[in-house]
Amino acid sequence: MQIKRLIITPLENNGKKLVDTYYPSVERAQLLMTDRIKSGLANKYNQSEKPKPKIPKWLKNFVNPKSKVD
Repeated sequence: MQIKRLIITPLENNGKKLVDTYYPSVERAQLLMTDRIKSGLANKYNQSEKPKPKIPKWLKNFVNPKSKVD
């Protein structure tokens, strides 16, 4: 199967540009798509962890961390 046109957009404007190719080879298309997917996963998993909210003292009496619910 021949790909007529392949357009890959960057997730962020961090220096990468839009990729627009006509009739790319299968290897070239695969390389461009895997690069795009990997860049998206890297951005997703490299985000800093959100701070966990503190449980108010009055609510701690209602929560037993040692108990488990199946």
